Amino acid sequence: MSGLVEEVPEEQAVDSRGAARGACEPRGGRAVGLRWSLALPSLVVILAAIAFVLPQALAFGHDPLAQQLVARFRPPSADHWFGTDSLGRDVYARTVYGLRPTVLAGLVATAISLVAGIGIGLLSGLVRSRLALTLLSRFIDVLSSIPGIVIVLLLVTALTRSTLLVAIGTGLIVIPRFARLTKTEVLRTRSKDFVTNSRLSGSSHAFTVFRHILPNVLPQVLAIVVIEFSGIVILVSSFNFLGLGDAGPAPELGLLISEGQPYLRQAWWISTAPGLVLLLLVLSINSIWRLAGQRRRRR
Repeated sequence: MSGLVEEVPEEQAVDSRGAARGACEPRGGRAVGLRWSLALPSLVVILAAIAFVLPQALAFGHDPLAQQLVARFRPPSADHWFGTDSLGRDVYARTVYGLRPTVLAGLVATAISLVAGIGIGLLSGLVRSRLALTLLSRFIDVLSSIPGIVIVLLLVTALTRSTLLVAIGTGLIVIPRFARLTKTEVLRTRSKDFVTNSRLSGSSHAFTVFRHILPNVLPQVLAIVVIEFSGIVILVSSFNFLGLGDAGPAPELGLLISEGQPYLRQAWWISTAPGLVLLLLVLSINSIWRLAGQRRRRR
């Protein structure tokens, strides 16, 4: 029996242990790489949060509304990091101050679409009346079939040009996405055993919904909020670029990009700088959410 056991040479055993250590090293390397991948997006989001709460802290004394006609169309320099516009205003300061209305409008639109979408989705997944279910389904279909620009144009034409109205219209555009996802999750959760047991134990319908169904639906819906917020910010800026939001001189990223459009040949930085800031913000938010999701899946 002992003759059947083959001894492993010492050199081969050492190589095997080294290979095992090497197999473990990439995992640590991936963790370090993940942290470095999060560094730049996190810095961008932190700076955007500071600009949202306290823009003067990042403007370094520059007034976004101060005009200096003798300093018109100055290229980026040490005095004006993003250059100056057609009225001699500092583009960097205007970009910093323009982040607040853009992000605030995105938050308002996201809140509107999230609350309304979850409410409609819950009703669609729980209602028993065929008529009510048909009406809710047709409402979602009609709302999703109307082009977003039409909804915003109707609001602005009926009332007035306003970034708040742009945010409300954008929120209406996104409602069907949250409503459909919520309805799907409600129908899936409603058939679970713990929901059936809650009903059989005599619990009220409202208790079952808020104690068992909603807590299981919300995490799935909230998982897409960050991605939807990024898209909403772009939509809000696009509508402001088209002139549907507040008129100047107060800065907003979409408006700043629009103001520099006539001067792209001679002063490209007027539109390029706020456009790159908007792009970098959206990409950073999406990157953080994607990398955080990868980290959760590894765990």
